[in-house]
Amino acid sequence: MDAIDMQWPIQQELQMAEYRKCRLQEEKVLRRQRAIEANKRKHTNLIPLRIDKKEVECRREKAREQRIAAQVQLLRSQKDQKMQEETLRMDIMEEKKDQKDKKNKDKKKRKKEEKEKKKKNEAEKEENKEKMKEEKDKTAKQHEKERKERNERNEKIERKEKESKMKEREEREEENENKRKEEKEKKEKEKEMEEEMEEKKKLWEKEWKVKREEKERREKEEKERLRKERMEKIEKKREEEKRKEEKETEKEKKNEKEFAANLAEEKARMWQWCEDFLKKKAEQAKKRNYYSIK
Repeated sequence: MDAIDMQWPIQQELQMAEYRKCRLQEEKVLRRQRAIEANKRKHTNLIPLRIDKKEVECRREKAREQRIAAQVQLLRSQKDQKMQEETLRMDIMEEKKDQKDKKNKDKKKRKKEEKEKKKKNEAEKEENKEKMKEEKDKTAKQHEKERKERNERNEKIERKEKESKMKEREEREEENENKRKEEKEKKEKEKEMEEEMEEKKKLWEKEWKVKREEKERREKEEKERLRKERMEKIEKKREEEKRKEEKETEKEKKNEKEFAANLAEEKARMWQWCEDFLKKKAEQAKKRNYYSIK
């Protein structure tokens, strides 16, 4: 079904393409002929194509035949497609019918097998019931025997447990008595130790008080000493800064004096150069005047 569906549009497309091609050729010839006739009427210089009317008619006829052939081919292909679809539909219907018959046969067979299986299961159930009854009786006897044995064992165990519990209780009472004595002795020892600790604590507090006072005194002296040292350092630093400032002022004064001396010397040198330059210029002027008079 899929192959037919795919093939049919391709054939139809090819036929339509052929038909369009014929129509285009026919229209091209007609357009050209109309253009030539129009140019003839307007008396233009265009050279008309010499196409005979018979040839045009022949071409039209051919195109018409091709169109008809294409339409016939299209109808045939449509008819073939319908026939193929019909045969395919019939095949599918037959196949569905066969499948349905097969399903019915399988269903009947399955029902028959299920009936036989049910009968077999019922027979097995009956056998199992009888077996279960025998096993139940057997197990009930066994359980009764085991219960009696268990009761005897439990009675023996209970007697032993009672004896052991009595013994444990006596031991526990004795142990508790010993513990009470030990705790009493322990408390007395702890009391003695607490009294000793209290005395030691008092002594330690006295010593600690003395040590603390001594420490505070030493710290106070140390602080005073550090303060004095710091003050001495600050004083020394101030004196050094003062000396440095005095040295810098002396150096600046010296530099100023040197600068003033250098400036005075430079000024004297400049004045001397100016005087020499003026003298030189005056001599040159005298010489020019002398030669001009001559």
